[in-house]
Amino acid sequence: MSAFMCLPDVFQQILNRLVVDHSQMRSYPLVGAIPSADGVYRYTGTDDRYELAEMMIEDWIEANHNALSARYPRDVVALDKTIYTIKHRAFAKTVSLPVLYKLIECLYYQCSEDVPADQEYKHERVRTEMKVAMAQVAHAMIEAMPEYKNANWGGA
Repeated sequence: MSAFMCLPDVFQQILNRLVVDHSQMRSYPLVGAIPSADGVYRYTGTDDRYELAEMMIEDWIEANHNALSARYPRDVVALDKTIYTIKHRAFAKTVSLPVLYKLIECLYYQCSEDVPADQEYKHERVRTEMKVAMAQVAHAMIEAMPEYKNANWGGA
């Protein structure tokens, strides 16, 4: 059940980490690996990855706000775009993959409310993107583990 609006800093940390290379073994950012619910990679590319990631984060902010509004309809407050305008920050300190996973997982939980029918398709698409992002982050964490690196492809 949605209980609160995630702080702008949460969205900023997610954005900053999604656009950087997610492990030393790979040369692409996580954001390029997130397809939308219909399987289309909306946020791909390298030159435009910052703008595309910012668009994705805008959708995630909107989903959080819509879920919160659905949960507390009498307390609906317009989303303050001056506070919730999240832009990529070059050279910003990034969070670790486990922290990124937890931030997205928390946001996913905050977006768990049913929303009005006219928002439902986009809301579920965005929640699917969050789940795919969590899976990509989990995959990157496993790949970075020494046990994984040392494991035989054929098993034990």
